[in-house]
Amino acid sequence: MSRVSPDNNDGLVESKEAGPVPPDAHRASRSPSAPLDAAPTQDRASPFTALGMAIRFLLPVGDPPAGDAAAWRRAANWFLPIGLGIGLLWVGVFRALWRLYGEEVTSLRLVPAAGVLVVDVVFTGYCLFVGLTTTVDALFGPRHARQPEPESPAPPGMSAVMALLLSIVLQLVLISAVRTGDWWWPSDWRRHLNFAYPQLIYRPLLLAPLWGRWAILLAAGLGRVASRSHPAAVGLSEAVSPKLVMGTYIVPLCLTAVYCSRSGNLILGTIIALTVLGLTFVTGVVIARRGGGQTRRSMLAAGKMAELIFLSAFVILSGYIRGW
Repeated sequence: MSRVSPDNNDGLVESKEAGPVPPDAHRASRSPSAPLDAAPTQDRASPFTALGMAIRFLLPVGDPPAGDAAAWRRAANWFLPIGLGIGLLWVGVFRALWRLYGEEVTSLRLVPAAGVLVVDVVFTGYCLFVGLTTTVDALFGPRHARQPEPESPAPPGMSAVMALLLSIVLQLVLISAVRTGDWWWPSDWRRHLNFAYPQLIYRPLLLAPLWGRWAILLAAGLGRVASRSHPAAVGLSEAVSPKLVMGTYIVPLCLTAVYCSRSGNLILGTIIALTVLGLTFVTGVVIARRGGGQTRRSMLAAGKMAELIFLSAFVILSGYIRGW
């Protein structure tokens, strides 16, 4: 056992075997820089840990951790699968309510569309709506854009409320306006993949969340990160590279080109994909310039903007996609 000598005024610790030992030596043996005692860093996170980080960034299930670039690089790989899972949830809710309420008087299926919107506002897109609202408020509201990003956003201003209402109404109208179209299936080599071709009315519901989660990666790679941003946004921005953004872009691009085509014509889906890319890129650049950099909520706002852009483009070109 070691003890401190009562008449030792220089703070040395006296050991029975080794004599006086400086107290800093004990602290140095437990230093985080020591290789034997160093805690494992987050860059060795398991796939499930990375999935949890991605879920907490995208969904209202808790504050996302800070993490380093390596950990967030693994978490970024889960963004598109999460978007695809959300799309499947939208399709399931829409189909269940459509079967429950049957055909409506008008061609607008308001009840299934409202069900999807409720699920999105309450859970799947809650963070995206909050990001859109707070971003608009930071850019055009009374608070200065370079204030620290709070964990709990303050009550929004009038401009943010108008943006929120407009986005909710626009999403409801766009989902309601999607038509069933003809029962068309590919007759070329893709006929072997007919099981993976949903009806036309379900395709934008499946693709919109996918585009929204990809757009978050795009926004994370645009410009610098604001000093007020959440630590998770800093880690994600450091992890995202142009190679990652364009590599993941292939997934929604190919699915949109296939699902929005007719009789082998892939140009319609490609036009929609390029439209989402161009307008989301411009939106992200404008937000980064006016707001002094990207934040977590501005990245989420880009995701909601991409969803609305995709749904708008799909509805505009739906007549050509249906072949009417």
